Amino acid sequence: MDKLEGKLHKLEFYISLLLQMVDDTKYPFFKLVIENQLSEEEVTEVIELCKQTEIDFYVQKEQGWVIYEDLLAQFVGQLNSKLPVNQVIKSLYDQEMYSELMGEFLSIIAKHN
Repeated sequence: MDKLEGKLHKLEFYISLLLQMVDDTKYPFFKLVIENQLSEEEVTEVIELCKQTEIDFYVQKEQGWVIYEDLLAQFVGQLNSKLPVNQVIKSLYDQEMYSELMGEFLSIIAKHN
């Protein structure tokens, strides 16, 4: 067991070094995922939430909606509690994932700050 724990500790150390090497400007969402220790399943849930929210966003937009605070509130309510909301939205936008949706959310957040 000590050998296994030693290997695990070494892997954790290597991952922490790799995290420091990650270019924050290219992959900020992935870095946030690692820093907050999300499982593969939890990341999949976040991605599925983003996909569904984006679909809802485009449906509402097509129907002529111009205010998306309720959609943001729904997104926040369903987002994994391990993740800081503002950082998730900003990192997804910066990583060019769901850019239009996240850009809208960033605008809403900026209005309320």
